Amino acid sequence: MAGGAVVSTSSEPFVFAHHKWALAYCSFFVLGAVLYGYDGTYFTGIVAMNSFLRRFGDTVSNGQPTLKSGTLSLLSSIVQVGELLGSLTATVIGGVGGRRGGLIAACLCVSLGAVIQLAADGSVAQLTVGRLVLGMGIGQISNCVPLYLSESSPAAIRGIVVGSWQLLLAIGQVIGACVDQGTHTIPYPSTAGYRIPIGLNFVIPLIVFLFVWFIPESPRWLVSRGRDDKARENLLRINRGNPNYDVDKGLWEYKEDVRRSEESGGGSWSSLFTDPVERRKLISTFGVLAGQQIGGVQFIFSYATVIATDLQLANPFLITIIIDIIEVLGVVVGFFIIERTGRKTLILWCSGVEIVSMMIIGGLASGPQIAPTVPPEKYGQAAIAFICVYVFAFNVSWGPLAWSVATEMCVGPNRSKIMGIGTAAFWIVAWAVTFTLPYLYNPIGGAGLGLKIGYIYSGGCILSALFIWLYIGETRGRTLEEINEMFARGVPARKWADYKTDIASYGDREGKDAKDMVPDERVDDADMDLKPSHDV
Repeated sequence: MAGGAVVSTSSEPFVFAHHKWALAYCSFFVLGAVLYGYDGTYFTGIVAMNSFLRRFGDTVSNGQPTLKSGTLSLLSSIVQVGELLGSLTATVIGGVGGRRGGLIAACLCVSLGAVIQLAADGSVAQLTVGRLVLGMGIGQISNCVPLYLSESSPAAIRGIVVGSWQLLLAIGQVIGACVDQGTHTIPYPSTAGYRIPIGLNFVIPLIVFLFVWFIPESPRWLVSRGRDDKARENLLRINRGNPNYDVDKGLWEYKEDVRRSEESGGGSWSSLFTDPVERRKLISTFGVLAGQQIGGVQFIFSYATVIATDLQLANPFLITIIIDIIEVLGVVVGFFIIERTGRKTLILWCSGVEIVSMMIIGGLASGPQIAPTVPPEKYGQAAIAFICVYVFAFNVSWGPLAWSVATEMCVGPNRSKIMGIGTAAFWIVAWAVTFTLPYLYNPIGGAGLGLKIGYIYSGGCILSALFIWLYIGETRGRTLEEINEMFARGVPARKWADYKTDIASYGDREGKDAKDMVPDERVDDADMDLKPSHDV
């Protein structure tokens, strides 16, 4: 049965009182994003601290200990290697232990990695191992947390809930920058300046270990494991307080999604590459997450303090805090407009702002040669201003929405596998960008591009925007089951916004009556032709 032209979704208007428990449970889970954000900035700060450089510096510049470009590149990028490994192992851990099990395993890795780093006393090798292990925990978090948020939140709040990943990530970055600001002045020979930021990695894991036992497991994961009774119980827990919630309809949609997936052959690694429907989901997830990284975000968040120092601006640690606060403000603004504008439109508009900002940043690098009478610090101040513009636009759109859209693309029997490969691709791209950045940016042992690197990243922004425009459909207000149906039918991306799905209309029609039907009757009555359309 072909889709019509009128949208039919299963979402309802957002009412806080109706979704307070879903928000509470998801708020706990998204604490994992704080660890991700914190790691992104605390280490950026400590590699610029005098006490750290005196312990780990392997060369001398202007009479002061410093790190070679290769060492800085290794320490900054090895965490992405760990994150890659963590995202791949998370697929196995999540399949066996669920989303809660994945979060517990992640926090164990983060804690172990922090211990190894704290024990390192001048050993770059040991510090590198600690960064690798901690990165494995972050990689597992990047898999299990977005999946839990998308699987456990009603469609009415899913955009906001999954977008909160970026908000908590940004808050983690602010915390990391503030901690560095408070400890970088502790004089050597004390090593507390860099050890305190490392030690604070234990805070979130401790909270998780204490309270994760009170958080309901993802109902979708439970249904996929055949635990329907427990899934029903958790659906009621998550949606209690919502007088409009129909647990029979919700459970039916989950089971129907599983039934369709099993009829199409179930999930397998090979189907990700041989089945055109599953391959499209994989490419969508891969492209969105990789696209977030190739636009230069690592250039700013991994080296903000270093950039401000090189531009000879006063108090580079304070500038890093300001940039991170602007990041938080961008995410908050995005919360208010995501469900009004839609994911795709918001990403495309903000991509335009990012492209222009990066080109201006690159152009400012040539300012002193073009207009030598202008004080050099003015160019530095202008560069920081456009970095702030870029950060704001990124965090209104790409920051929260890349993860939101990616989790919405991971539907059907291969959900965990697709998310695992998608996050692995994300970390590979993040590693490549972070590893090459010192060689492109630094004048010593590198290409010495400095701010001209903005030209390269503006090209990345253009490629990312083109991918979204051509390949990603609008998912605002859609349930994951509706999205899966549109993939199964081969609906072109440009038609997603107005496409009428069968699972939404059938679920609305059956609702509570479905509980009185035996399973075979539900299957027969709900039998729908899911052959992909030939419209591309």
